[in-house]
Amino acid sequence: KSPLYGYEQGYISRAWQNGECYIHGLPNPTSEMQEYADISKSKWKIPKEITRKMSMKSRTYIGLAIKSSSSPSKRIGVLIFESLHEQFPKELTNDKIREKLYKLSAYRMFPWIFEHSPPSRAID
Repeated sequence: KSPLYGYEQGYISRAWQNGECYIHGLPNPTSEMQEYADISKSKWKIPKEITRKMSMKSRTYIGLAIKSSSSPSKRIGVLIFESLHEQFPKELTNDKIREKLYKLSAYRMFPWIFEHSPPSRAID
């Protein structure tokens, strides 16, 4: 089971609050775990013990908030793309990934799916 962390912690929180989140070039956790945990703690407020327990310790993240189709200022979810590599391939720039996501019909369906799903329990 993955550890839980709070609303103010992590990459998901950053994408939710800012609408987007781009993180590249984190240290290699296999050889630089202390530095990786230090950065996670200082930049994203993830406790070091939680970072060490993460099953996937990615080095690159792109997060995009999913917006409601009926109320574009309302966020209803977050998509996180992550990689164990230091960078995504050069041809996959942040702008290209964002552009492709917005064009995908599946991406446009997410708001509809969330808006027409039964309510889930609140997360503290």
